[in-house]
Amino acid sequence: MTHNLGQARTRPAGTPDDLRPISGMRDIKPIEHQPSLTLTIPQAAALLGISMSAAYEFARRGDLPTVKLGTRVLVSRRRLEEMIDGQDAV
Repeated sequence: MTHNLGQARTRPAGTPDDLRPISGMRDIKPIEHQPSLTLTIPQAAALLGISMSAAYEFARRGDLPTVKLGTRVLVSRRRLEEMIDGQDAV
């Protein structure tokens, strides 16, 4: 079996239309290149430079912007950034 390295592959004749690329989809980034919408409490703690126990306490008190999905408690990345950006300097 020989491989044509460096040459573009073509679709076999008769490929159904639903398997062909959708026009205009080039601008959409693959998910793995986009930051997640939420953080775990330990991830938020690491970003904030605080201990995990402090982050869990802040989440429990409502000082971290959390969202509950099923049994998981996650931190909204956008709301956390907005909260931090809106803080006045001490």
